[in-house]
Amino acid sequence: MRRLFFICFLICPLFAFSGTKTNVINAVRIKPLADTLVLLQADGSKVHIVCSGNFVLSYCETIDGYTVVVDAIGMYEYAKRGRKGDLIAVGMQAKDDNKRTPEEMRYLKKVPKHLRYTGETLKLFEDKQKRMEEAPAIIKRDKKTP
Repeated sequence: MRRLFFICFLICPLFAFSGTKTNVINAVRIKPLADTLVLLQADGSKVHIVCSGNFVLSYCETIDGYTVVVDAIGMYEYAKRGRKGDLIAVGMQAKDDNKRTPEEMRYLKKVPKHLRYTGETLKLFEDKQKRMEEAPAIIKRDKKTP
């Protein structure tokens, strides 16, 4: 359910049509998002996450800037940088700063904030972005338009 909400959150700007004119949509040209979401973790706890990015590349962070990723079971966890520049879950559930244990706070002191993709992984995203920009725009016509 959370993934569906997040996907809808990223895609909804694509469907903002107006009037009876022909609308041209290019998914990679939408403005980056930056909103705070209150997400329900698998264990029932809530965490405030700030997500930003576009259709191709996005990042999520806690309010205080620690990058988070979704693990295999849908739990938001703190991220660390992988060998190829990817972001991988560290096995520690993301929490709001006022709900962290002393052990979690000690660990996070060693973790850099605002991690981003680098290296091979970033190149893959850049290539995907370039391919999408080179692709023709999606055209939506109203039924009244010939």
